[in-house]
Amino acid sequence: MIVTHHHADHAGTAEQLRSTAGSRVFVGEGDAWIVAGRYPSHASPGFYRQCAFRPSGIRFLAHSAMAGGAKYRPVLSLDALKGDETLDLPGRPRVIHTPGHTAGHYSVALPERGVLFSGDALASFDYVTGKHGIALHRLNDDREIALASLDRLDAVDANLVLPAHGEPWTGGSTRAVEIARENF
Repeated sequence: MIVTHHHADHAGTAEQLRSTAGSRVFVGEGDAWIVAGRYPSHASPGFYRQCAFRPSGIRFLAHSAMAGGAKYRPVLSLDALKGDETLDLPGRPRVIHTPGHTAGHYSVALPERGVLFSGDALASFDYVTGKHGIALHRLNDDREIALASLDRLDAVDANLVLPAHGEPWTGGSTRAVEIARENF
């Protein structure tokens, strides 16, 4: 299992999968200490202020809580990703360090399939405003670094982008990155 970053909606079930199914858990070095439970996972700056009073934000918070987001379980054994690499796993996933949303955020490409899992480097649904459309994720630990990380996705040639929040983007990864930069 590749965890894109430490937030509960991405890492919350990792320990259960590791302990019950024997899955290896891969997570970026910058977030590994949080996923391992040495520091509490925390939302990006402005998350609660921006989400708490908007209908789509309230729905996201309620969904996250009902799905177990408040019961974050540290991962007892994990593999820390230290850079871009192709993992020796089925599908030969290429992990790409895309910090900004969090320090250890990773996106995952499946080059042979033309697929990019962007994690929260990109989003096609803004749960703060309720708007749809590909963009840089609204909430980031460091917005400028998140924008710069899009450069790391330029080399990915994917027809399909699967952001963590929103619908799949079928206009290609190059165009998704272009639009995210244009709307910054």
